[in-house]
Amino acid sequence: MPVNRTIKVSEDRHVCIWHVDESFDELLELLSPNPEDLELLTSFRNSKKQLEWLAGRLTLKHLCQAMGIEYNGIIKDEHGKPSLRGHNFEISLTHSFPYVASIIDVKLPVGIDLEQPREKILRIAHKFLSTKELDFCKNDIILLNAAWCAKEALYKIYGKKGLIFNEHIALEPYDTDHDSLITGNIIVNDIKESYNLRCEVGDKYILAYNI
Repeated sequence: MPVNRTIKVSEDRHVCIWHVDESFDELLELLSPNPEDLELLTSFRNSKKQLEWLAGRLTLKHLCQAMGIEYNGIIKDEHGKPSLRGHNFEISLTHSFPYVASIIDVKLPVGIDLEQPREKILRIAHKFLSTKELDFCKNDIILLNAAWCAKEALYKIYGKKGLIFNEHIALEPYDTDHDSLITGNIIVNDIKESYNLRCEVGDKYILAYNI
């Protein structure tokens, strides 16, 4: 199976990254989706979305096999949060073509996000960062993209709609080493939940997930 990279975060938590260079038919053969999922897949008009959909589920299939459980597809709740069909494991997915990644944990909520750094982040930074965070990032494209990845991962951990990125998700200052740790806080109704995230800055993409 053409997995780009796997990360063992802990005994109960694993990450898988896939670089898509296969054709639609090759990915389809590897996944062998059930009829319901196949119908959903073929409803997508965008061919890139089809490839991302297939590769994302293949990362989860790979992780399930590594953890000794059967992969039966995924389902989503009313908030759009995915979960494994037939299992109570926690999962999260992300994609920035041609890269796709997923994370799985035996019982604890997880979130993951992968982005390829782009300058357009400069135009939207004020929409997802607080004034304090903007001052810290200083229009640095890597810092801004890392902040976006971290906040996306936290949003997925929370798993419910209604979070406003520059109000309900707060990041503490961080550096841009290749393997940095970011502390993020989700603050809702004056209740703060803190999470530690690993942020990896590579040549091709930035990846953030909770540890």
